[in-house]
Amino acid sequence: MFLHRALSGPALSGGTIIEERSVKAAAVFYLFLWGLGSVFILLKGCWMSLSGPGFFDPDLLTVLTAYIFLRYGKTGAGVFAAGQGFLVDIFSCGLHGIFTTVCLGALGAIYLGCRFFHLETPRGRAVTVFVAVIFKKILLLLLFLVFSMKISGPWHLAWTSLLSAFLSAVVAPPVFYLFDRWMSIFPKEAA
Repeated sequence: MFLHRALSGPALSGGTIIEERSVKAAAVFYLFLWGLGSVFILLKGCWMSLSGPGFFDPDLLTVLTAYIFLRYGKTGAGVFAAGQGFLVDIFSCGLHGIFTTVCLGALGAIYLGCRFFHLETPRGRAVTVFVAVIFKKILLLLLFLVFSMKISGPWHLAWTSLLSAFLSAVVAPPVFYLFDRWMSIFPKEAA
């Protein structure tokens, strides 16, 4: 019932691709995005060990959350962010709940960012994702400090956070375009 309600209405004013397509196709694509986010989480540890600590780290989860927010609305993006954060918490050796909080914080930054920048434009997507990733990194740092976890190299952390936000902002518009093209493959719902 949740998926039908979340997928049948427009996410933002101005219309969406989802409202023109069948609800079943939109649900399948939403589940595909969940799977993509899960695979990204599982492979990120191997990826980070090959590229160095935080050097090449585009935040695909934030990009996916922004895409889902745009196309599926606040509820769909909230469920995605909470679920993916919970999955990161399960596979991390830190305190449980930190990454769920951080992912939901990124969703809040996306929600506030789309109030100032139009998420339908490539520039708005890039700026919103950049701000969301920076907020996510700051929130993670604050939570680490609150729970007295050691943080080494604050300048290195600031540099890698800016690089991650920049790479995520660069990746966001092509990813949105690619997902919109994939969604256009599904047949339109019969009137």
